[in-house]
Amino acid sequence: MQIVIDTNSLIYAAKEKIDVITELKKIGFTKIIVPNEVLKELEFIQNDKKQKGADKNAAKLAIQIIKFSKVDTIYLGKGHPDDKILEFAVAKNFSVLTNDKILKKRLKAESVQIFTISKKLIRNV
Repeated sequence: MQIVIDTNSLIYAAKEKIDVITELKKIGFTKIIVPNEVLKELEFIQNDKKQKGADKNAAKLAIQIIKFSKVDTIYLGKGHPDDKILEFAVAKNFSVLTNDKILKKRLKAESVQIFTISKKLIRNV
């Protein structure tokens, strides 16, 4: 199984102290992708003076988890990261881990398998 991870899922997982990469592997995902665009968003959140401390800390932890876990990163191209994640998931038949309501609706419309994190569990929606 293959999955691409959205920024908000990484932030949520870090805030809740969930090792999202390990949990995805337990579910059976063998290919886990974090887009470079997601890493850039995390770096922006970490360095943005307007962000709350909790979000900054979560972004920093998420970056560390990604680097430590040695998951694959990939450049999806110019444009909004959500658009690129959707295009990639459809083209490559990947599932998507996201808590973004709008992105979930768009993914569902394209019949992409969606996973979310809630109550410290990763589940299929």
